[in-house]
Amino acid sequence: MSTLNIPFLPWFSESSCVTNANDECVFAAVNGHVYRSNSQEDHDTAKLVAAAPDMYSLLSDILKNYECGDIVDQEIQSVLARARGERP
Repeated sequence: MSTLNIPFLPWFSESSCVTNANDECVFAAVNGHVYRSNSQEDHDTAKLVAAAPDMYSLLSDILKNYECGDIVDQEIQSVLARARGERP
């Protein structure tokens, strides 16, 4: 993540807006249009969003098929829950 310009992680899904750790809307989709103020962040966010389905699938498979230890398993479950729009 250090090579991407993604500020104030973690992010959360709130309706059509993605909020950061400071509860600021950092990405909004309204009527098919995406609103951001920084074009480099737009590109970095697009890369992250494009990879999200594959990352979700991979983490689900890891959780189902491998024993990673309680702490890692809990972290994976937490990440998957956030991806489903659930706040911890």
